[in-house]
Amino acid sequence: MRRFACLTSATLLLSATASAGTWSIQSQPLATTLANVQPDVAIDGDVALWLWSSLHRSGATWTLKSLGAPSLKGIGEALAIDGTRAALGAPEEASLAGAVATLTWNGTSWQAESTLTLTPAVAGARFGKSVGLSGDTLVVAAPEVKVGNFAQAGSVYVYVRSGGSWVQQGVLTSPTPSTSQRWGTYIDIDGDRIVVGAAPGAAHVFSRTGTSWALEATLTPPSSKSSAGFGIPVELDAGRIAVGTGGDTWVVTFALSGSTWSPEAEIDAPGVSGLLSLALSGDSIAVGRAYTGGVETYARKAGAWVHEQALSVPVQGQLGTRLDMDGNTLIAQHLQNSGGSNTAWIFVRSACGAGCSCTGSGQCDTGDCVSGVCCVGCGPADAGSDGSAGSGGAAGSSGTGGGSGSGGAGGSAGGASGSPGGGSGGATGTGASSGADASAEAGLGTSSSSSSGCGCRVDKRGTERAWWAHVAVALLLALRRTSPSQRRRVSGIMRR
Repeated sequence: MRRFACLTSATLLLSATASAGTWSIQSQPLATTLANVQPDVAIDGDVALWLWSSLHRSGATWTLKSLGAPSLKGIGEALAIDGTRAALGAPEEASLAGAVATLTWNGTSWQAESTLTLTPAVAGARFGKSVGLSGDTLVVAAPEVKVGNFAQAGSVYVYVRSGGSWVQQGVLTSPTPSTSQRWGTYIDIDGDRIVVGAAPGAAHVFSRTGTSWALEATLTPPSSKSSAGFGIPVELDAGRIAVGTGGDTWVVTFALSGSTWSPEAEIDAPGVSGLLSLALSGDSIAVGRAYTGGVETYARKAGAWVHEQALSVPVQGQLGTRLDMDGNTLIAQHLQNSGGSNTAWIFVRSACGAGCSCTGSGQCDTGDCVSGVCCVGCGPADAGSDGSAGSGGAAGSSGTGGGSGSGGAGGSAGGASGSPGGGSGGATGTGASSGADASAEAGLGTSSSSSSGCGCRVDKRGTERAWWAHVAVALLLALRRTSPSQRRRVSGIMRR
């Protein structure tokens, strides 16, 4: 008997952003803070930031280290990390004027680099409410700064590292500023692009040419969706942007082609009463649930976003109020119930390697085919248990091939194991001098739209073609050496 396991592309498995697998907790909380403090989280490779600490991974072990950050009011409410540099926003500093501290890692500890503020300081601007970092470019939002005659309209400030200091390169504002818009509440940067979100119902993309920044695109929700809350939050990674909808339950992704951003997909998060946070890394998205707590993960497979897993922790509270993801590692803030302590949890995703059997939803890369066997995904309605094996053909005497055994039945739908039917069909003898039977091939299981459990289905079209080609060759060889009565027997079996 032969089982068809999930076959995943080796190329995809080499990519940290395309692997499919199961998320599990790798690090329980290593630090806590009071319930009224709600810091951000950030991760890049094997280093994560949370509050005033950094976590460093060696193997599967995370070690806690102090950031040694300056004493600024509200520091850690916004965090960003890229390589050996970190940025910490402190929007409550100096009567809510705000500040941002940058630090660098020297291999053993963090060193203070710079502290940035608006010049002159603007009380109530909340400079540092959001921060983003990409190489030598730092982006800082002041969502409550006045723009023209519009109070609390918001601006975004871009700095570049030059000559050992941060130099302001540009100031970005909304194309349509308005009072209390708080533009820049959510920002992200990747290379020469910045995405800015707020509550009015749009997200704005800016791109850099040389040293100048210009508006590249205005992203709006589909006509079938409300614009309320669109732009809360936003995430940018390479040529993809994910835009949330605040208290609503869906996410819209946009893809870049040339210099044009186009809607890619709408993701309606199951069981989500409101969207609180987002994380985007390549072909993976994590969504933090508002009110109920928890995190939902999604992966892009064969051009479509599929639900991967619901993440939770064995502690009461709200998981996922802040999220960040890098490849197969996710960090999620966890807010305790009243009177408790807030923490952060780290999850890792184990990839389903080539030839492995999937054990959960989303572990197959849909469409991957090897030798006619195609993995078409896991789901709640996959194939049932194995079919029974067909009986072997009797060995012929004097080198005559044995007769064909009856074909094994396909696996019945809805088997508890969810594995494809693996019943073996008795193969026709090949006429070898020993008169032994040819090798048996596997029967094909069926699938049901109402069954439960999860397994890997086999694309019958590719598999059946390969199976019948093998049978045809065996029959041609065998029929040349059989008697008329044996030929009639084979013909009857084929008609069945």
